[in-house]
Amino acid sequence: MSSDLDRLRIEREPTVPGQAGGSGRSTGRWLVLGLVLLMVWLVRRPLLKQLDAWTLPRVSIAVAYIPDPAAQVQARGVAGNGYVVARTRAALSAEEPGMIVEMLVQEGSEVKRGDLLARLDDRERAALLRGAEAAVHEAQAGVDEAEARVKSAESMIAAAEADLGAKAAGVQAARAQRLLAAQDLKRVKELEEQGAETRARLDQVQAQETRAVADEEAALASQRSAEVAVQAAQAQEEIALAVLKRAQATVPVRAAERDRAQASLAKRFVLAPFDGLVVLKDAEVGEVVSPNSLGSSSRGAVVTMVDFDSLEVQVELSETRLSAVEVGAPATLLLDAFPAEPLAARVDRIWPTANRQKATIEVRLEILDSDSRLRPDMGVRVVFGALAESATNPEPGVWLPAAVLVQRGAQEGALFLEQGRLVFRGLEVEERRGKNIRVRTGLKVGEQAVLNPTPDLADGDRVLVQL
Repeated sequence: MSSDLDRLRIEREPTVPGQAGGSGRSTGRWLVLGLVLLMVWLVRRPLLKQLDAWTLPRVSIAVAYIPDPAAQVQARGVAGNGYVVARTRAALSAEEPGMIVEMLVQEGSEVKRGDLLARLDDRERAALLRGAEAAVHEAQAGVDEAEARVKSAESMIAAAEADLGAKAAGVQAARAQRLLAAQDLKRVKELEEQGAETRARLDQVQAQETRAVADEEAALASQRSAEVAVQAAQAQEEIALAVLKRAQATVPVRAAERDRAQASLAKRFVLAPFDGLVVLKDAEVGEVVSPNSLGSSSRGAVVTMVDFDSLEVQVELSETRLSAVEVGAPATLLLDAFPAEPLAARVDRIWPTANRQKATIEVRLEILDSDSRLRPDMGVRVVFGALAESATNPEPGVWLPAAVLVQRGAQEGALFLEQGRLVFRGLEVEERRGKNIRVRTGLKVGEQAVLNPTPDLADGDRVLVQL
């Protein structure tokens, strides 16, 4: 048993005195030194910044700039703020309530006068129009039928009158035969009394005279019958003419009903009243619109249109400055969106009344320089009495406060901040205006110069910029 345990025992090398303790202390010192260096590296920036705050001189700086064109022009005239507005603007709606079933435009759509913008449900009105048009056709057919009856009656009258003429001729012929027979009878009777003719001949002539009288009476009867036929045909003509007049009177009635149906159908369409641009779509397909909408159940307008050719500027000008403005006077427009691109304008009209609460009077200006970027309700600065070219051609040069100037020997210049250090640069001042100077060349927009530099500042100095 003991021999087996001896085989399992691990043999260890003898420990050298002092070796283990010396290695541990050396590793600890290096670890502490590394941690210290790491902490110094991590906080170096705040330390250096704090050191600069304790040691570097503090200065204020000014940035070189080009003045806002609005400020340049304002010095030459009375100014006011306003908005671009449209003289021709319309919020369009249907003439009567209905549901939109088709929308043909969207924001930004260009339309011409009479173009269809939206359509309301028009099925019922379209059916009424079809019925009215059918009624017009029916009335016209009645007129055609009545005219045909009148022509037929006229033909009957012509035929009856022709027959009457023939019957009248027959009467004349029968009367002539009767007269001839009567003469023969008289002559034969006289001859028979003288014994020159026989009784048989007299009887024969009397029979002929009787037959001629009967023929005349028959002809007269036929003539009277023909006259009745003519009268009947004339009566038929009068009836046909009356029917024709009634049919003709019905046509305009039916046409008026058709026109009313057309006008009613037209109320289901929203049309453009002028050439312009759709700036707002107020409703969508499926919504109910009403021209006198008061609640939330229906919309009022369908689309809003603006005639961009009628854009002008509206300004509320103080009463105290109205004396500097007159109709026809020039003005300059500086859009808030594009202040460096002035536009020429002209005073078009001055409102005849004032705003008592604001003590202002509205002035409208005509825009002389057309610009496709103009939009209704854009903000604009208006300078009255200033020509547009004065802003179109601004004064050349860059501006700085005069407080940056410092004299270095015989040269006047300024200390500029470049990469954290000061650099003196001479400046050729073109103009001094108030507390500012204009440098024509050698100065760029955005460069930083020291304000009110102290005599101890020199080239190459590091400084701390204070806000």
